[in-house]
This record gives sequence, C-alpha cells and structure tokens, in this order.
Amino acid sequence: MHYLAAGNLSTLSMHKILVVEDEKALLQACCTILANAGYGVDAAKNGMEAFDKIDESTYDAVLTDMMLPYATGAEITHKVRATPHNAAAKVVVMSAMDEEDIVYEVKHMGADGYMQKPIRAGELLSKLALLLGKEEERVKQQET
Repeated sequence: MHYLAAGNLSTLSMHKILVVEDEKALLQACCTILANAGYGVDAAKNGMEAFDKIDESTYDAVLTDMMLPYATGAEITHKVRATPHNAAAKVVVMSAMDEEDIVYEVKHMGADGYMQKPIRAGELLSKLALLLGKEEERVKQQET
C-alpha cells in the first residue's frame, strides 16, 4: 500500500517512510499523518510484507511496531541494518509497553528512537523531523 504525499512537497518529498503496524486503524492513521505532512509513505501490515518492502525499496526511515505477525521490531530493525540500501535508514519502534521497560531494549536492538502508543501526530512528526534533520545535517557536513 502506498500513500501519496500531499502538502509541502518541496522539502519533505525526498523522504520515504515505511510504516509497519498490524493494527489497521493505527497503520492508516500514521500513513495519513505522514502523507499529509509531505512524506512518501509505504505501509506493511506484518513482518513478511515489511521484509519484502525493505528488500525492494529504499527508505529514509522505518516506523515499526514492536510486536507483529511474522516478526518483531528487533527483527525488522536487524533487516533494515543488514540491507545495504537501507542500512542508514532511521528506525523508530512503537509499543504500548511502558517507556521504562523498553527504551533500553530499543536502543540495544539498534533502533534510533522509540514512541509509546497511542501515537500522537505532533510527536510523530517531531520525532521524524529531528531524526531526518540530523541526518541531513551530517550529510551536509561530510560534503564540505
């Protein structure tokens, strides 16, 4: 499933996000929020779909649930890091678990961030802007 970007295409359309979530309403909500903010968005409802999309496309960021059919957030993160054309993608893990219980685990698995469910639009957009903005700044510094 692809969501077309709308809105501010001049700055964000270069960023492509994969959202991996098995709860249909949350998947649609995240994809709509991101597309309306100008991101290019692909959606996967389970680990198998996510693995296929990670193999087939290049992403700037992957937003994944911690517990999915056919894969965990850790397995999704490992797949992103092991796929050369996606290894630099930012990974944000979503979970309903209490932050104290999971933050260490998320960092240990190699993810770049954590978001506690329920996901709020402002928090999602801020988190991605921060992660992707830092990456753009790093690339600019390397070019000079």
